[in-house]
Amino acid sequence: MKPLIELMGKNVTLVVDNGAGQTAKVANQIVVALTIEAVGEALLFASKAGVDPAKVREALMGGFAGPKILEVHGERMIKRTFDPGFRINLHQKA
Repeated sequence: MKPLIELMGKNVTLVVDNGAGQTAKVANQIVVALTIEAVGEALLFASKAGVDPAKVREALMGGFAGPKILEVHGERMIKRTFDPGFRINLHQKA
């Protein structure tokens, strides 16, 4: 199966037991959702402190806090572009 799965994605990791992949996916969604929230809070904090949030984002991008979410969602936040990119019900796992 691994060669077929590798056709669908580059980062293929066997997590082992039945259901473990779903657990890993939920863990990923937790990290993504909380990181989006953290980026929003950080940029709002900068703005309310009188600092240009675009400049703060630019500074953070060069450091350890520079994840992909800061790059993509941070730019959307600064541009005030709030079009949904992911359905919220996909974050909710049963």
